[in-house]
Amino acid sequence: MKVHRDYDDGVDVRKLLAAMVYNHGFIAQISAEWTRSGLFASTWANMIAGWCVDHFNRYHLPIGKNIEVVFDRWDETRPDDDPVAESIDDFLSGLPDEGAGDDSVEFLADLAGRHFGKVRIAATMESINDFLDRGDPDRAYELFENTHRINIGHNAYSMPLTDFGLWDAGFQMITDRSFELITYPGVAGDFFEGAFRIGELYGFMAPDKTGKSTYLIDATYRALRQGWRVAYFDTGDSNEAEVNLNLGLRATRSAPPGVDVFEPVLWEQEIEDDPSSDWVLERSDNPRPVVESVVAYRHLRKLSSNGQRFRLSCHANSTLSASDLQGILSDWDRQDDWRPHVVIVDYADILSDPPGFSNKHEAIDQNWKTLRTISQKNHCLLLTATQSNAAAYGNTKALLSRSNFSGSKGKLAHVNGMIGINVADDEREQQCARLNWVVRRKVRGKQRSRKVIHTAGCFDSVEPIILSRW
Repeated sequence: MKVHRDYDDGVDVRKLLAAMVYNHGFIAQISAEWTRSGLFASTWANMIAGWCVDHFNRYHLPIGKNIEVVFDRWDETRPDDDPVAESIDDFLSGLPDEGAGDDSVEFLADLAGRHFGKVRIAATMESINDFLDRGDPDRAYELFENTHRINIGHNAYSMPLTDFGLWDAGFQMITDRSFELITYPGVAGDFFEGAFRIGELYGFMAPDKTGKSTYLIDATYRALRQGWRVAYFDTGDSNEAEVNLNLGLRATRSAPPGVDVFEPVLWEQEIEDDPSSDWVLERSDNPRPVVESVVAYRHLRKLSSNGQRFRLSCHANSTLSASDLQGILSDWDRQDDWRPHVVIVDYADILSDPPGFSNKHEAIDQNWKTLRTISQKNHCLLLTATQSNAAAYGNTKALLSRSNFSGSKGKLAHVNGMIGINVADDEREQQCARLNWVVRRKVRGKQRSRKVIHTAGCFDSVEPIILSRW
């Protein structure tokens, strides 16, 4: 078979090989489909991949930096000018000390399926043309009929009960908190445990002007700080300057000009050891510094790999639909090879209605269905917000529930979780809130009984959760 250079030395090949070296879930999928002749077009890539598969099948672990030991042992038997050894050495010299990038297993599997499919199709077409040139159409047709898709990535199936490594990779993903893309400290971390993972859709539900955008900006900053690529879509609630200012305030924990912001530092009960007594919130005596444009810019730029891991897309009210949003993400992927791990939509209620839906409730339901599809198709976490009905306003200390939806109840059926932001008038003055799970899928253990947390923050600094307690 001829060597196709565009398959051999492209970015995709190196990305896939690095993932096979380090990524447990990905090598588990590849090992189930690996063939003795390999799936890459080049000998050097198949050699590396074969070592990765052999190590995983034997030890049920990725090969990691042990690949250098395997290569050194193999290289001892090769001539000094072996081009395959040179290619492998070149790849290993650029391999990171640990990790293999931050792409999800699902994305890597789709990339592998497409790449290996191209290699298989090219090789098959070349063999078919050879048979036709030799006047043997029967052999050509037989080869055509017996060529199958690569069972990796989109539309793939698995046989987990025939491969413990593949089986165990799924268990590792469920129990490992490192798969959570956005995390919080303290009690808030326990409250959100198991949430905000790749392929999921979550929403914040709250009355008007109670901080939905604040929570989304805070989540954006937390995702960037944890090393993820983030796409922020504003659908008409704010303009670009406002989003940038709010992100700068959050990143530098500073105050807008002319506003004194005092940080919460301690919660104490009025009567010690009495769970029923009221809690008193104390705040620092020292106000936060005023935001400085250059400081915020430099901090966020450094945090996001010189700005490469963050994209902001602002649109006028009701001009962007959920399907338009998917189109933008597809363009970024196709044109720039840029795929976000986290997509923030501020907010879903003011997305434009999809075409062909005259009924408002059906249009809202369709938008939320599309948002769920976006999270799955793009292997990303999608986080948005929605407004609750009027019953949630005022002095009430009741918690938001499924009955407090606005527009369409169907949105609650499409999310992995809906978080209620509960703010009574006195809590608003203290910049406090109560968060509860209005909807939560796959609730386990202690989370069944612990559904509400109390939080205190600095809303003027766009930091809603600094202290948290049950």
